[in-house]
Amino acid sequence: MPNNKWVLLTLFITGLIIVLLPDSGIPVIELNKSHGPSIQDLIGLGLLLISWLLSSIIVIRNWKKIESKIGDRTFRLLLIIYLLAMTGIILSLVVSSDFFLWNCVAVGLLINILYLIYAFNK
Repeated sequence: MPNNKWVLLTLFITGLIIVLLPDSGIPVIELNKSHGPSIQDLIGLGLLLISWLLSSIIVIRNWKKIESKIGDRTFRLLLIIYLLAMTGIILSLVVSSDFFLWNCVAVGLLINILYLIYAFNK
């Protein structure tokens, strides 16, 4: 399990770099008027999605451990905020709100990182 965190981090950073690279490709999928990932973005998003899914599995497997470290009430509050952030990401893509999108991404990422720190911490 010690190497899992480096795999997650490598996948995440690689995907993030690919998504952040300048891109003028034709959108493969049109989400709305201003959002449509090109093939380059889809590759980066795919890597980000894989790292998110793997991190979610790790958090779910260590649910009780994380909950006992940060407390039941705090854990559940962070989980509710996390789920609201994930819902906000979907809604912001539908309504083309970049500001709302990046705020929701930041909140979700911070909570996910916090959960992973507690999951990997002995």
